[in-house]
Amino acid sequence: MSADGVPQNIISFANELTNWFSKYKEYSNVYDLDHSWISFSIIDSLLKKFRNNGLQSANESLFFKSAVAHVVVSLSNILNELAIDTNVYLNEENDIIYVVKLDEDCTINIERDILDILVTTPSNIILGNGDLLPLSKESNLLVPYILSILTLSVKVFPQEVHKKYLSSHASYHDDLNRIISKQVAAWHERVWPNCHLSHVPEIYLNKVAYPHFLLSEKPPFEESSLGVLSYLKDLGLKIGIIEGQEKPRVPKQLSSLLKAWAMCPDEQISLLAVSLSSVYPNNEEVPAEILASARSKNYSTPLVRESFYKVGEITRNIKDWSIEGINTASENEINQEKIMNMMPWLSFPNIYLKKNYLKNENLKELVSKIKSLSMSEAEFVVSKMLEETPGDIDLRIQSIRFSYLRGELEKAHIACKTLLSEPNADSSPYFLNFWGLILIDMNKPEVASRYFKQALALNNCVGLFRAEVLNNCAYAYILENRIEEAKEKLNNSLELSPNRVTAVLNLAYALRMEDSSNPENINVSRDLLLKAVNLSPFDVRVVKNLFI
Repeated sequence: MSADGVPQNIISFANELTNWFSKYKEYSNVYDLDHSWISFSIIDSLLKKFRNNGLQSANESLFFKSAVAHVVVSLSNILNELAIDTNVYLNEENDIIYVVKLDEDCTINIERDILDILVTTPSNIILGNGDLLPLSKESNLLVPYILSILTLSVKVFPQEVHKKYLSSHASYHDDLNRIISKQVAAWHERVWPNCHLSHVPEIYLNKVAYPHFLLSEKPPFEESSLGVLSYLKDLGLKIGIIEGQEKPRVPKQLSSLLKAWAMCPDEQISLLAVSLSSVYPNNEEVPAEILASARSKNYSTPLVRESFYKVGEITRNIKDWSIEGINTASENEINQEKIMNMMPWLSFPNIYLKKNYLKNENLKELVSKIKSLSMSEAEFVVSKMLEETPGDIDLRIQSIRFSYLRGELEKAHIACKTLLSEPNADSSPYFLNFWGLILIDMNKPEVASRYFKQALALNNCVGLFRAEVLNNCAYAYILENRIEEAKEKLNNSLELSPNRVTAVLNLAYALRMEDSSNPENINVSRDLLLKAVNLSPFDVRVVKNLFI
């Protein structure tokens, strides 16, 4: 490997990471660490273990330095293609890697910057056009930082450098999009040789990987989703409702593409697969890899919701139930939202929404606030609703959920105890499951397991929700060291929902706890980890289990 402007000692550091990482290709082809755009997201996944902790040992410091070196080589490759002179060096006095000296105007201490981002997650990063890119604890932190360099952010570079380079490169952003698209296509061609659509650079020019999805003037992922659909239709693919067919059509080439994108380490590309999954007519037909990707993204997935419905409107004539109201047909979309975690704050069961949504303006307002992730405003609406109907159990559960999300466990616990005295509270599996989760977070698994069991005994604890409660109960048993009972519950959970990554990983963990020296347990545990890898290879829990 070579890169113009990068000295051999830094290249050697980068090679150490590449060599170490290459052994994981036996688990999945997606663990392919090259020196392209995709590498930034892979390295971000590997560095998550240092977030808010810093570097605790000499080995961790060496690992971090090799990761920074790899970032520097990949970054230099892109800057060189943009015809921006790059000079990288390792300072012998402080052993720190520096990068990007532009005509002697600016030097970036990239090693310090990346460590600072990991230790103290900033609330946003400023890009070249002055836009603020908001970040959360779950965000990919490395890609926005790299974008701040590639877009010549005034936060990183002096104003005169920013103006000089962009004024002399009128097509700068188009060129950057072209370079990133070409690199992403090449990575997919190696990783997914049979998924030919993913090899075409032109498909990525539709804002698939660049610019960042949060900078769109329209709802996130709408432009890229519609751009990809238009591109595919121009190729002759028939997608969605076709005259003479009973259900919407999803070509095999599109399914293959969406699976590949769902497993991509780049968060933006992976979420785009979730947005485009609205082409599928029902939950059962959505590939497991897409469902797993959606559930692994935490609070990023809700950003896909508007584009998800836009894609569905174009391909299947579906309407957003939160705007149009709920009918029998829209229940499918609500279920899909819940499975994909598109509104993670919403705790109401379907029957409650179906009964109350159209006639309750406050409930409509609450759903609107939850859709926009406005927690304080949503809490205010709930408190207003509780003044009018203080005995509404589902509404009180929603209020308790906000306390839980804010980390106010004791407050949530007391509210649950109070609610239990209300008539019919103990007949709600949603309430009992939720209280169990609070108790687990309070380190009271022996109490939590009782509530999970109580929920499982109810006739209305069914389907995928039952699979979730079984998994939660099993996890409580694991914490209590009741391994046999945990295995039974997890096997039951996987019968109902065979591709739930959480249950797969919990069963692997239970087997290791039972007898880590038993060859059969070791083999089964490894097979389970492989299953999780093949569903969601860059899920933070999978990465933690695999790259120990």
